[in-house]
Amino acid sequence: MNDEHSNPSSADTVILERHPSPECGILKEFSQTGPNEARPWEPCSACRQEVQAMMAERWRMKEMLSSINIEQLQAVRDFLDRVEEHKGLDSGLPVSKPRPGQHELYPDSGLFLSSTRLTAIHQEAKRDCLRLFHLLFEEFFTPEECINSVPFGKHGKVPEGKKRLNKSKVDGILTYVMSCGKLQGWEPADKGKLKKAAVNKCRMRATSKTL
Repeated sequence: MNDEHSNPSSADTVILERHPSPECGILKEFSQTGPNEARPWEPCSACRQEVQAMMAERWRMKEMLSSINIEQLQAVRDFLDRVEEHKGLDSGLPVSKPRPGQHELYPDSGLFLSSTRLTAIHQEAKRDCLRLFHLLFEEFFTPEECINSVPFGKHGKVPEGKKRLNKSKVDGILTYVMSCGKLQGWEPADKGKLKKAAVNKCRMRATSKTL
């Protein structure tokens, strides 16, 4: 029996070819070369204005992204990080978070940098804890942060007209450096010497910005 419709119980199934609904756009008829030939789609009159607006927005976005260079993107990212850090300090909430490719200096330190950068710092430090401290201080504190700032308060109080540097960052650097001092072949530095170095380093960083 010949039946032009599908029969679920039959091994042979005839696929009926139907044209798309005209309300959703016009699909060009099959060409003589076969069904694999490209068939451009045209929006219907109801959709045409919206589709044109979407295409225009897509091109504007593409042009904008193409005009941004890496230096500008990095500058914006650094600025947003500064804003986030200041907001976090005001709220008392931790704000440090890793960027792609960065790792924490040690667990729960809140200090992040790439393994490549940390390796370079260690090579420059040459297993000297005091030198390592100076390098890490420069890595995590900008000259702007050091202006009118102190790493520690005197008897728990910050001098008038000064502000205290991020305590968790200062403590994190000290902890890491002192841990390195326990490793074989390293030149250690006691905590008192490192704290004095922090005060002097903060002052020097602030001065370098004002010069």
